[in-house]
Parts: sequence; structure tokens; C-alpha cells
Amino acid sequence: MDRQGADARRHAEENLIEHFSARTLSLAAVPKDELGNAYEYLVKQFADDSGHTAQEFYTNRTLVHLMTRMLRPRPGERIYDPTAGTGGMLISALAEARRGGGDARTLGLWGQEIIGTTASIARMNLVLHGVEDFRIAVGNTLADPAFVERDRLMTFDVVLANPPYSIKTWNRDAWRGDPWGRNLLGTPPQAAMRRALVERDLVDCVLGLGPNLFCNSPMEACVVVCRTRKPAKRRGRVLFIDAVNEVARERAQSFLAEAHQRRIVKAYRAFADEPGFASVATTADVLADDGNRRSRATSGGRPTRATAHRPATCGARGPSSRPAAGSSGGRWTRWWRCSTGWWRSGRPMGSGRPMGSGRLKPGWTRVAFGEVVRLSKERAPDPEAAGLTRYVGLEHIDPGDLTIRRWGSVSDGTTFTNVFRPGQVLFGKRRAYLRKVAVPADFSGVCSGDI
Repeated sequence: MDRQGADARRHAEENLIEHFSARTLSLAAVPKDELGNAYEYLVKQFADDSGHTAQEFYTNRTLVHLMTRMLRPRPGERIYDPTAGTGGMLISALAEARRGGGDARTLGLWGQEIIGTTASIARMNLVLHGVEDFRIAVGNTLADPAFVERDRLMTFDVVLANPPYSIKTWNRDAWRGDPWGRNLLGTPPQAAMRRALVERDLVDCVLGLGPNLFCNSPMEACVVVCRTRKPAKRRGRVLFIDAVNEVARERAQSFLAEAHQRRIVKAYRAFADEPGFASVATTADVLADDGNRRSRATSGGRPTRATAHRPATCGARGPSSRPAAGSSGGRWTRWWRCSTGWWRSGRPMGSGRPMGSGRLKPGWTRVAFGEVVRLSKERAPDPEAAGLTRYVGLEHIDPGDLTIRRWGSVSDGTTFTNVFRPGQVLFGKRRAYLRKVAVPADFSGVCSGDI
């Protein structure tokens, strides 16, 4: 930045400071939750700008609001988030309790977060929202749970979590001998552990949601609701909700609009069949079908086996595929199998099985991606020395545009080393749902490892 530009920036910063100095920013001087909401906005902006690592501490707030509306925390209850991040789920639980009436000050909020700086953000977030009764501990929830009373782990009325679904480096051996007895259902990712959830009648609802609701992840989301004490109407039964189309998109951001949340919550409360949207199964049927969901066909009342067309290992969010023809339960089966680890087919993803079941245009043939492309492996450890002055990240590839129109300058600093040349195709593999693909027609450069 030149001298003139630096002076202009410093002048703008001084004006901003002077502007806020003229106002008293305190909890008493602003409308209720206003400072907290502003803080949440800044956290979200940081999550949007920081790429896929943002999902470590920030969950799409509209999804969080949906979860708390379904669970309906009430004043006097104890709420816990074992992967607290910046505290958004706890704040949403507080807001839901306030909407339900009563004295929300009697609501107790507990959370544990493995990253110390993130835990500090959570504490600040709660304070700015006017919360007084809370505890945010730092540490690994699996290895060292922080909340104990009378030599036993504390219990809570409501637990919400967006766990790190892709984590690989955790101590399975230690979990097998967990001193707190939390391994009563087994050790992940064994299928028998998830089957035990059904056998004990703990699964209340499996909710399938649309793609792109998580930072830099195009996968469809799955939310599993469990209850230790089910109402009589729900005992021995599981509700499946197919809300994959209940998603809105605005300025490259996916979210659950109020109408979407309202419809899902209504179906969850009703706990009844709704053609094409919700289906109730008995736990006996789920277990008899080897953990795979049976549903009623949309065209009639005869029970139909719902099959998924893309078996794959997955974590908390499932892979993309379409429901079987004539069946309303393909997605329900897929999500449940993804969250349980039970597979009908033993063929792993990439074994040559066609993906999806969408109709092809006449004369078209479905082929695997790897059969029609060749991955370029050209690298430039020092791009500038190689005469490469431009870099392209995912943020430079615009959905719906097949031409690269924006880029960054290598001289500004970048760790990218993957080289692209004119005429090659750049495909944003983390943004498949957004059709992030483009061709740099007339220049060479380096690109992100996600491309």
C-alpha cells in the first residue's frame, strides 16, 4: 500500500473511532440483545470470510434456531452444548425460552469448547446477550468432561451439539474404557452402537435438510433428535422428515426461511405421516429392515422398500442422491443409513456404480467424473519465480459463469502452488452444488487446493 493509501486508511479508522466514541455502548444503553446481535453478526462475517475452517466454531444460525424450536427449552431447565463453539446454540436456546414465556433468568447454560480463544468468544457472546448464569469450560469433552457433581457427570434437560463430524484423531481405545461409563452403547463408528439407539427407543426424529447449510460444505445436512423419556404417543416409533427442499438461497448463502422452519416444526409436533414430507415408522420395522427405513409409496398406501442409490461412508451429513422411483423414502433411508452406518450395498463410493437416479436426456450416458477428466498435477513451489502472477480461489469462481473474471495477486501473498494453464477447467470440488466451474481462457496462474 502506498503512502497516500495508508494515510487515507488511517483517516477512515480515526473517523470510525470518533463516531463510536460519541455514543455510550453498554448493555443498559441499547435495546435488549442489540450488542449481542451485532457481535453475532461479526462472528458470522468472520465465518463467511474464513472458509471451511469456520464450521469448527460457527453453525448456520437458521439451522440452530430450528433445532431449539423443535426442542423447546423452558425456564428452569439446564441446557448443555458439548461442542459450544462461539455459544450460538446456547444463545438460541435462551431466546426460545424467552419466547415461551416465564422467567428466562432461571435457565442454566453450560458449554465446553476445546479451543480456548473460541471459548472466550462464547463467554463474551453470552455476556453481550445479557446472560448471567452460564459456564463455558475449555477442554476436550470426550477426554476430559468438565462438569461433575457428586462424583458423577452432570445431567441436563436439553443437549444441543454440532460435533466435529470429520474428526479422525480421537482416542478410541480410551473411549472403550471410559471411566464415566459413557460407552454403554459401544464405540463409534460401529453400526451396532447406532442400532442400540433404536433398540433402546432413544431415536425420536431423523430430519433430512438441504445442501450448503454448513460453511463451505455442499453436503445435505442430517439432524437426529433423541429422547430419553418419550411421550406415550412417540414410544416405539421414529419420525422421518424429508425437508431437502425447505431451503432458501440468497447472495451465495443458504438458509432456512421462517416458512421452512415453521413447516418442519409443525411436522415434528404432529408426529404423523404427511405424504412426500413426513413418515412415521415403528422401531420394530426399522430393526427388522436391518436398520433401513420402510416407507409408503407416494402413489399408494402399500409399504415400499426405500433404497438409496449412492452408498457411502459419511459423518453427520449425508451424501447426495435421489430417492428411488415411486418411493417417498429414498432420502429418509439415505440419511438414516448415513447416521447409523448400516449399508444395504457393500459397494463403496467410487466402485463404478452410477450415482443418482435422475432421468437422462435421450442419447446421453451417465459416466464417472474420473472417466472424462485428467487431473493436472503441475506444481510451482515459488509461483513468482515461475512467472505466475495471479491466483484463483473458490471466491473467484462465480456460480453460473464459465469464465474467470476475478483473481488475486501472488505478490500479495498466497500459499497456493497448483498450476493452471489457459484452456484447462477449474472445478471447485467443495462447491459442487453451486456449479463452481470455469475456464481461464487466456492466462496461467496458481489455484487453491480445493480446486
